Amino acid sequence: MGERLELRLKSPVGAEPAVYPWPLPVYDKHHDAAHEIIETIR
Repeated sequence: MGERLELRLKSPVGAEPAVYPWPLPVYDKHHDAAHEIIETIR
């Protein structure tokens, strides 16, 4: 326990990966890290 996990999204065009803590944090009722990931992919 205590090991920090991360979700690393590698870019298909070679840019730096987007790295998020895992499990994904919830910032508030209407916004969380999952929303950020979807926006990054778009």
